[in-house]
Amino acid sequence: MEKIKIISMSEDKAECCREKNVYLEGCMDDYLAFLYQNKLSEARFVEYCEREKPLDYGEVIVFCAGEEQDAMQLSLEDVLQCFYLQIVGLVFRRDLLEQTGGYNERLHALSDYELLCRLAESVGSCLLIFPGIQEDALVIGKEDVFSYAYLIRRYSVKLQAKGMLESVLSQMYQIAESASQLPILQDFLNQLLTSADAYERIEAATAPFLIFRGDDTCYGVLRNFADSLAEELRRLGQAVIMAEADMIDYEYLQNHVCKGIIGFQAVALGNDFFKSLHGPRMQFWVDNPAFFQKGFERLGNDCYILCHDSKSVEYIQKYYHMENVVQMPPGGHALTDASEAEIFGERPYDIVFVGSYYPDREEILEEFPRGYFEYMIEHSWMNFSQGLQAFLSEQNIAMDVSEFMDNLAALKPVCHKVIRYYKKKVIDTILEAGYELHVYGDTWDAYDSPYADRLVRHPEVTVEESLSEWRKAKIGLNIMSWHKGGMTERVANIMLSGAVCLSDETEYLKEHFVDGEQIVCYRLDQLEELPHKISDLLEGEKCAEIARGGYEIALREHTWERRARQLLELVNEIW
Repeated sequence: MEKIKIISMSEDKAECCREKNVYLEGCMDDYLAFLYQNKLSEARFVEYCEREKPLDYGEVIVFCAGEEQDAMQLSLEDVLQCFYLQIVGLVFRRDLLEQTGGYNERLHALSDYELLCRLAESVGSCLLIFPGIQEDALVIGKEDVFSYAYLIRRYSVKLQAKGMLESVLSQMYQIAESASQLPILQDFLNQLLTSADAYERIEAATAPFLIFRGDDTCYGVLRNFADSLAEELRRLGQAVIMAEADMIDYEYLQNHVCKGIIGFQAVALGNDFFKSLHGPRMQFWVDNPAFFQKGFERLGNDCYILCHDSKSVEYIQKYYHMENVVQMPPGGHALTDASEAEIFGERPYDIVFVGSYYPDREEILEEFPRGYFEYMIEHSWMNFSQGLQAFLSEQNIAMDVSEFMDNLAALKPVCHKVIRYYKKKVIDTILEAGYELHVYGDTWDAYDSPYADRLVRHPEVTVEESLSEWRKAKIGLNIMSWHKGGMTERVANIMLSGAVCLSDETEYLKEHFVDGEQIVCYRLDQLEELPHKISDLLEGEKCAEIARGGYEIALREHTWERRARQLLELVNEIW
C-alpha cells in the first residue's frame, strides 16, 4: 500500500501557496493529497481510494466537481483546454516535485490547476475523477485571468506545435469576455509576451535548480556538498537537476529558466553557455581566492560568490571588484535517524582527526618569500593577504594593486608551507603531551616524529564514512586551512556527530559559538595551552556538556537544510 499524506484545506486557504509548500517540506510519503474539506472530506477520499484504487492507474489524480462519470486520462494539451475545472482534490507522487517544483507562490489563483499542468507535462498525463460533487457557479476574477495568461505564455510553443494555440486562446477569450475580463486578459498576455523579465520571474518560482556535481577531488568533499544541498532542496519541495560534465542536456537548459545555477568551484560556470542561461549563477567558493584570479575573471561580475570565510568575501570584493559576494559556510549532516543514546553514548576514541598529512621538505631559497614565510609563522592570526600587506609595510616595500595580487598569487607554495608547518605543530603538541590521535589514510605514513607511535592509523575514509568515525570520538580535532574568518563543514559535522569540536580560532567561530560551551578553540600562537584544554575535556564532566551544546546549535543553525533555506532566501531576493 502506497503511503499517502493527506492535507485537508479550508476554502479560505485554497490559494495560499506558501502554506501548501510548507506541507511539502520534509514530507517523504509516497503520495501527497490536497483536499478541500468543504467539498471532499478525508473520510470520503479514503473510502473512494479503498474502493476504486485510482493510484493503480496514474501518478497524478485530480478529483473534480461535476456529475459522476467515468474517470478519464488527459494529456497536458487536454488539460490546457479545461480552464473551467473545479478541482476539489489533487493527488500526486511526492518525488515528481523533484522535476516540477511545488506550488507557485507568485500566482494568487488557480494554484492547483497550474501545478496540475506541470505534473501532467512531467508524466505525460493525469487521471480525472468525477465522484459526483456539486459544482459551484464559475467565478472568474482578475487573479484567475492573470494565471490563465501565464499558462498560455508558458505553454504557447507546445500548443502551437500541436496546432491548438488558436483554439485555446479562443476558449479563454470567451470565458474572459463573459466575466468582463477580456481587456485585462489581453493586457496581461501582452505584458508576459513582451517582457521576458516579468514572465521569467513567475516561472522562476518553480523552476529547477541546476547543480554541478564537480569531480571527486579532496576525497569527494565538493561533490558531497553538491549532493547534500540538492537533497535538502528536494526535501523542501524544490525541483533539482544534477549536472555532470558529460551528462548535460544543453537543449533543455537553453530553453528553460533556472531558479539558480549552482557550482562548487565549478569551472563550467565561467563558460559562455552557462553565462547565457536564464537564472542567477551562484558559485560556492572554499579555497583562497587570491590563487584563482583568472577563474574569477571568467565568472564575471554578475555571478554570486558564496564563501565560507569573511576574509575571502573582503578579498573578492576589494581586488576582483565583484559586488555579489556573500558569506555562506557549508553545512553539516544531522543524525536524523539516531537516538539520544546513539548521539551522546559511549565513545571509544579520545581524539579523532579526519584529514591528510603531507610533509614539508621544500626549502625557501629566495630572500623575499623566506621573509614572508617567517613573518606568517610569527603572525599566525593574520590571513595571507593581511600578512603580506603588513610584511611589505615592515620592509618598506611599495606595490600597486596589480603587483600585490601577482605577488600573493606567486606566494601560493609559501602559504601552503605555512599551513603544513602549523598542522604538524598542532599534531606534535598533542602527541608530545601523551595523547593518542586517530588518523585516516596512508598519507600519515610520511609523518615523522619521535611520538609517531601515538598515531592510531586507520584506512582512508570517504566523507560519509568520516561521519561515523566522529561518532566514535569524544573530541573531533579541526585544523583550519588558514580560514581566519570562516567555518568549514568539519566543524558542523563534528558537532552534529555528538563530539566536542576542538578547532583553531577564527572570527566566525568566535561570533557564532560560545567557547567553552558549544566549542573549544585554541590559538596557533598559544599552542602550549592546547594540552590543558584537552585534559580539561577528557578528565571532567565538561566534555559531554560542550558536546551537547555544540550539537544543539549546529542542529539549529549549521545543517545543510539550514543552508538550503538560506539559499532559497537569497534566490528570492535576487528574483
